[in-house]
Amino acid sequence: MATCYTVMVSGMALFQPHIVADLGITVGTHNTANSLSTLVSIVGALVIGNVVDRVPGRLLGGVTVAVTVLALVGFRLPWRG
Repeated sequence: MATCYTVMVSGMALFQPHIVADLGITVGTHNTANSLSTLVSIVGALVIGNVVDRVPGRLLGGVTVAVTVLALVGFRLPWRG
């Protein structure tokens, strides 16, 4: 994280116009999503730090993979609004 994260965040502005054009969203929407993602990551890091001490690694890994799979499948489902 110390070597790669800064480069990724600094270089995001180079790719942002292409990302928002491909997704058909505004820059504000993209920045809002990134900000919310960062806030969730901060809170998640605080929570997961406490959970790691109490829950076996295999169980924690399995649960996090399952949640990730469900989230990705949820993106692919044809939701009707």
